[in-house]
Formats: sequence, C-alpha cells, structure tokens
Amino acid sequence: MIIQRNLKFIKNGFLIVLGLILLNTLYIFNFYIVKKGDLDFFNLGDHIFGIVDSFLAFFATLLGWYISFQTQKLNRIRVLGAFLIAAVINMVLTSVFFGLTRVYNGLYVDWNQLIGNIVFGFSISFIPVSGITLAFLYFRNIQKLKLEKQSLQSQLLSKNLEPHFLFNNLSILSSLMRKDSQEAEIFLDNLSEVYRYFLKHNEADCVTLEKELEFLEQYIQLIVSRFGGVYQLQISVENKTGYVVPFVLHNCIENAVKHNKANEKDPLIIEIIRKGNQIMVKNPIRLQQNVESSGKGLINISRRYALLLGKHIQYSEKNGFFIVEIPIV
Repeated sequence: MIIQRNLKFIKNGFLIVLGLILLNTLYIFNFYIVKKGDLDFFNLGDHIFGIVDSFLAFFATLLGWYISFQTQKLNRIRVLGAFLIAAVINMVLTSVFFGLTRVYNGLYVDWNQLIGNIVFGFSISFIPVSGITLAFLYFRNIQKLKLEKQSLQSQLLSKNLEPHFLFNNLSILSSLMRKDSQEAEIFLDNLSEVYRYFLKHNEADCVTLEKELEFLEQYIQLIVSRFGGVYQLQISVENKTGYVVPFVLHNCIENAVKHNKANEKDPLIIEIIRKGNQIMVKNPIRLQQNVESSGKGLINISRRYALLLGKHIQYSEKNGFFIVEIPIV
C-alpha cells in the first residue's frame, strides 16, 4: 500500500513537472513569434526563469486552495477566494525570486523592474497555471464529494435495512398477532411507513423538518412496541418549517437507545426541542456497560451534514445530559 502511494505520488509529480515545462515552453514560443525580442526561445535562461515562475504559481495556487477550502463547502466563490489568495502569495514569491536573482548577479533591484516582472509573470505564468490548477482541483473535488456522498448513502441504507432490525420487528409483529390483532395492524402500518421512508429518502440531500418528525413518531412507536414504556420521546416543536438531512434525528434516537440504560420505573426520556434555527436532541447519560462504541455513528451523522449542507452538528455533555444540536436550513 505504501509503495503504491509512493509510486502514485512520483507519477503525479512527474506529470505536473512535465505539464509545467510544456506550458512554459508554449508560452515562450508564443512570445518569441508574436513579440520577437521580448523573449528568446533559444535562450536557456528564459526557459529556466519561466519554469521556476510556473512552479511558484503552482505552489501559490495549492496554498491558496487549502487556505480557502478549510471546510467541506465547495462553491465558486471559494474558488475565486483561492485565486485571489494565490495571487497575493505568488506576487510575494516572484518578487523574492526576482530580487534574489538580481542580487546574485550583482545587479541593482529597481522597483519599476520589480513591478514589471510581477505583471509579466502574472500574465505569462500565473493566470494559465493557476487557472488550470484550480479547474482541476475544483472538478476533482466535485467528483470526490459525489463518490463520498454515494458511499455514505449506501452505508446508511445498509444500516437502516440491516436484517436484525427487520427480524426483531417481525418477531414483535408475530407476538402481537397472537395477542391483539388490532395492535398488530397498527404496528405493521408503522413498520411499513418506516421502511417506505428509508427507501424513499435515502438519496435525498434534505427533507422537511415536518416529515422527519412524522417519521420519528412512527419509528418511536416501533421502539415502544418492543420495549414498552422504557424509552419515551417528548417532541416540543411548534414551528416545523425548514429542512434537515434525512434520518439525522432517527440516528440520534437510535444512538440514545443503544448506549443508555432504562427501565419501566426509570424510563429514558429523549427530548426534541427547537431553538431558533436549531433542533436539540437531549437525553440523560446512563451509559450501558457492555455496549461497544466505535463512535462511527455520530461521526457519520456529522460527516453527512457537512457534506450535504455544509453545516456542522454540535455535541456536548451538560449537567448529566448528552445534547446534540442540529442546524435547520
């Protein structure tokens, strides 16, 4: 694996070097033909200077990109920001390079020449190199985010439709049919609606808060049928406008049920409250001793929110409660 990564790095590095050399050669040839005398195509020094200038432009663009894209939100305004940041970095680097070259050759550093060199390098090297680099990074990241989104959706569907969830509910249904056919019919309706919601909204980027809460009430009825009154859900949301990522509230409830102890005398009460443009999911902390936790559930929730909506979910522990704060858009 390490060898493959190193080979890929070497291959990409070689292609970048080759691309910059070819691009620089084409521009020097163009200037040699169109503006004969400005650059000499057969002068090795002009080629070396141009290649170094191209590398500085490439390096400045990479820095500008990573400074601008500290979050997952990918848009054209950030691309423009990356270009402007890269332009400033490139001006500094080319000025230092030009000044050191003049000093090394025992020549005086003239401000007019320095400004002229910046403008010339900006037009001949920076704009084409930075433009091509940013376009490549932008479309590569779009493809990367698309693949990651598909992967998360596939993982989510597999998790929601995992066999033991269905088998447990079929077992409950079988038991209810022997005891109370009317209750069994209600349970079956809730189960079918839950699965229909899983399948319908798996690929959606967001759903209305109202629909997510309706789904949640149907899901909690399955929990009540299985555990009785051990787990209770209190929804205090009057304003149901806005959108959330599908299944985010369901995942929070599932996480609370999985990791916390509860019984009929002391049930686990899970509260869902709206505060402004946030939904808060709150439950007492009563951790189960023998439940393994990888933390991937909460990580995946946060990752999906950042990927699909560019928003961040906040987790905290206050006064013995675990609190999840979910943005509404």
